[in-house]
Amino acid sequence: MAGMTVQKYVYASKPTLFLGRVDTTTRPFFCICGFVIGDFKNDVIVVFDYMRYEVYTDGSCKGNPGPGGIGAVVYKDGSVEHTFSQGYYRTTNNRMELRAIIEVLKRFGDVETITVWTDSEYARKGITEWMGQWKQRSWMRKEKGRMQPVKNVDLWKLLDDLVDPHVVFRWIKGHSNEEGNETADALATKASARGPFVHDEGFGQ
Repeated sequence: MAGMTVQKYVYASKPTLFLGRVDTTTRPFFCICGFVIGDFKNDVIVVFDYMRYEVYTDGSCKGNPGPGGIGAVVYKDGSVEHTFSQGYYRTTNNRMELRAIIEVLKRFGDVETITVWTDSEYARKGITEWMGQWKQRSWMRKEKGRMQPVKNVDLWKLLDDLVDPHVVFRWIKGHSNEEGNETADALATKASARGPFVHDEGFGQ
């Protein structure tokens, strides 16, 4: 692209296949994150402006069951954009771990790509390994040789509706001095102790 006169920039919000003019040879090319990759007719440069979201979630419960809370920290391109928390009158720790992820995906699930970090193996494995089998078995699981209803099935069904390929799940060890995880944990712990509280709809069913 040496010697090209730039007249206009075009920003793409997602990976797109373009047909452009490069060194007088017409050929297809891709818009790649962060790189100027080619010119169109009238010397237009295409730049991929692709926002990356990473979210750390956590859940807390005093008594298990007992008062609970969720916390989340949302990073956009490496900077904190949003935090939130919520307390629940009576719940369990596993339900809080799931609810934290659900609330994140309700708010931010429609962005181009999102990575969700959780320190809950129950949540991560349930989403990435177990949920497909549960659905095939009509939300039943095998325990001690017998088929039993999946616990917290109301929340798993909500997650099933919210999860799609652009959502990536990662596990992080709790209390490992990672800023996002520590902040989410503090938010969840404070919410479980001070609220404000709402009812955990579906708990006990």
